[in-house]
Amino acid sequence: MDKIHAQATKLIEAPPEKVYAVLANYNQSHPAILPKQVFSDLVVEQGGVGAGTVVRVTMAAPGTKQELHVTVSEPEPGRVLVESGSGMITTFTVDPKDGGKSSQVTISTETTPSPGPQGWIEKLVTPGLLWDELHLLAKYVEK
Repeated sequence: MDKIHAQATKLIEAPPEKVYAVLANYNQSHPAILPKQVFSDLVVEQGGVGAGTVVRVTMAAPGTKQELHVTVSEPEPGRVLVESGSGMITTFTVDPKDGGKSSQVTISTETTPSPGPQGWIEKLVTPGLLWDELHLLAKYVEK
């Protein structure tokens, strides 16, 4: 099966600096925006904020459970944050809107699906997970 490519974009009513700070902080805020039905047990192994952070998190999809080990980089600090590892690359992009009062946030991911029927399930649920994470992010920063 080909790689899974999924992307979701949402306008969030918060300044880009605030949104990016939530995304980059794996010690406190980033765990709060992960969809709990899929992600659990996030452990920061190194760093904790931004580039150089290394985390381990458990991901449970229908019928499977796996541990992801990812490293965070910041190709464009303050705008683009990337998680890579365990066969997955997830990119968070934060762009200012409304003169910097709001943020357009895009989450995109590319991963290799599991073989067989499990891979088809992953292909179906991945886009929804990105939307869930964006909604949790909006709720977190807009409160």
